[in-house]
Amino acid sequence: MAQQGVSSQPELDRGSGESLVTPVRMDEICTAHDHLASIYRTADQQFEAVIPFVRAGLDRGERCLYVAGRRSREEVLEAMLEYGIDVAEAVESGALSIHEPAEIYGEDEPFDGEAVIDALRSTVEAAAREGYEGVRLTAELSWLLEADADLDRVCEYERSLNRFYADYDAVGLCQYDREAFPDEFLDGIIENHPHIAFDGTVGRNVFYAPPGERPDDVASTVDRKLRTIAARAETRSRLEYRDRGLTRLTTATRELLRADTDEIHDCASDVVRDVLGVLDAEVWLYDAETGDLEPTDGGRAAGVDGSSDVTPRWDAFVDQECRTIELEGDGAVGERSSAGGGVAVVPLGNHGVIRAASADPDAFDDVSMDLLRTIAANVEAAYDRADRERQLREQAGRLERLERINGIIRGVERGVVRADSREEIRRIVCAALARSDAYAFAWIGEPALDDVVAPLEWAGADDAGDELAATIDAWSEPTPAARAADTGRAQLVVDVATERSFDAWRSVALERGFRSCVSVPITYEDTVYSVLTAYTLDSAMTELDRDVLAELGELIGTAVHSAETETALGSPTVLELDLAVSDAETAPARLAREIDCSVAVEGYVPGDEADHLFVRPADDRVGRVEDAAADVVGIERCRRISADDGRLELAVAGPTVAAAVVDCGGKLRSIGVDRTGIDATVALPPSADVRSVIDELRRTFPGTELVARRTRTRSGPDSVRSALAEDLTDRQRDVLRTAYLSGYFESPRRSTGQEVTASLGISQPTFAQHLRAAQRKLCESLFE
Repeated sequence: MAQQGVSSQPELDRGSGESLVTPVRMDEICTAHDHLASIYRTADQQFEAVIPFVRAGLDRGERCLYVAGRRSREEVLEAMLEYGIDVAEAVESGALSIHEPAEIYGEDEPFDGEAVIDALRSTVEAAAREGYEGVRLTAELSWLLEADADLDRVCEYERSLNRFYADYDAVGLCQYDREAFPDEFLDGIIENHPHIAFDGTVGRNVFYAPPGERPDDVASTVDRKLRTIAARAETRSRLEYRDRGLTRLTTATRELLRADTDEIHDCASDVVRDVLGVLDAEVWLYDAETGDLEPTDGGRAAGVDGSSDVTPRWDAFVDQECRTIELEGDGAVGERSSAGGGVAVVPLGNHGVIRAASADPDAFDDVSMDLLRTIAANVEAAYDRADRERQLREQAGRLERLERINGIIRGVERGVVRADSREEIRRIVCAALARSDAYAFAWIGEPALDDVVAPLEWAGADDAGDELAATIDAWSEPTPAARAADTGRAQLVVDVATERSFDAWRSVALERGFRSCVSVPITYEDTVYSVLTAYTLDSAMTELDRDVLAELGELIGTAVHSAETETALGSPTVLELDLAVSDAETAPARLAREIDCSVAVEGYVPGDEADHLFVRPADDRVGRVEDAAADVVGIERCRRISADDGRLELAVAGPTVAAAVVDCGGKLRSIGVDRTGIDATVALPPSADVRSVIDELRRTFPGTELVARRTRTRSGPDSVRSALAEDLTDRQRDVLRTAYLSGYFESPRRSTGQEVTASLGISQPTFAQHLRAAQRKLCESLFE
């Protein structure tokens, strides 16, 4: 026995070969004012209609009355238990009651339908007073045959019940045995019930004649049946139309699965026009940049203006719900017009909507909308698939370009590591970029006066005389290179033709065929040495180019710094500058003011978290320095090198003149700090750009002034110094210098290995490893 109630799917009548009813769901018709007839052959068919009917009433808080007949009270209650109804609770509460026919229909002869209706009216009113939502009555009527009731009067009674149920909060289900009652009588029963349950189906009865509309003549009967035939023919036609649409849609789905994004637009519009037979169909896609729905090229096949349904299109997209509207002749939304039409809009997820227009205002009925929704689901899936494929292609393209760029970077890195001057580094970088298939032209320039970046080296472009191309960035007006130099950040121009930030530069770049570019600063620490700019002849550059070339700029800056440092260490001549820095807010300057005494900085070692300065106060004020250092902002630690030495090691956070000089590629000769300012002597490579160094120092210390400038020839052999410049790593040099300045090599030692490692923030094994390596290289330079 079925457990879920009456099926909502249509089945064929085994007798006639056609269904008598249009299928609906039981919960759609089991509401107040409904009147149903169940025509059954077996007990199973009887109960699979009536039990769900009763259960629905109990769930809705209605009072349910069951009139038993040939099925006993016990059989009925057992069937209800099998269907999951809590019979004991329902009976005890009074919500469910099982009755004999005489209790409801009386024992009077002949059958009196009006009396029964009066009794039902009283029952409904009493139930309302008791708080029930309504009354639900179902009766097995086989007892009428046993009572030899006048079946014509029963038909009149059934017809009267329709008026009763229309006026009262009640619903009824009349149960008739198909094998027990005569065909003529059942024909009348069918005509008098709006809904019929039969042979596993339940639905609206197309042969039902409402009260007051039952025909009394043959002509009316013929007309009604003709209308029924026409309605059924129309239904069959719509089903065939739907089947044809689904067949066409199956073919179209295969096309959509193979289509790219542009083909999907056209295919979707063609499918809608073909399947639904509408005048116009088009896809409107959401444009994330404009925030609007934009039409594709697949629509506008014929004559219905689309300007009138902007709001419905947008609402359908935002709410993800279908919209149908009717258009007047002028295209305005409103009442139907013979010159107007209908429009349906169905969402495509996040992609947009499909809009279909027809000259028939009734074109978009339930069947058409189901087909349109099915088409939209397939189109949305096609766009999803196309997006995934596009993303995979873009990802593959990015990975391929990344591999090419990384290959370029590796070549540049190998070249600049071996270079020993800025000029050679510039040549290597520009040539490597221009030789690659990723970039067409590259140049390096240095910031000059008036925000101009002056070209120093370039490579690429087919025209041998195209060195002038480098000057496209030598403008006083804003350029990508100038902005990179000014901000210290990489500048990406994806498409020169649409870039509006650099008008003068843009026109010159376009004349030379350049379409995209990246300008990156070449930096070390906070120092901007120069700017590298690379161009392409297409709009291929992305954030990937910007980020990779920005890292290249840092690599080149490190190489430049190393080359300049090694040049300064190994050259027989050096350029010395005497500098005066006033109003310098550094930790040593604050310390000198605190103790009112000058302080000499004898050594500097950069650190990861804090720099290390080795200082010696004048007038033997070491004790005062130790006491004052704890209160000076920027000094994290202060350590006396030894009890009988006047030097101290300061761990300093924040800017210092010593750090700024080293970042500019210089070497400290001496630094003195007192309450009035800082005096420093700095050694630079002979080829150093003094103006650039001073400008860079002034970025951090605006009070920097050049006091004197001179070229000095080193005295004595330089082989050891040159060897160290070539062989020692930065870390080995820092360890060796810190140990030396800390008095580690003096006898007796002024600092232990443990104290030096604590200053450097490294382990003792690491300290010993770097120190032995540095000492071995020093010995090799001396003895081999």
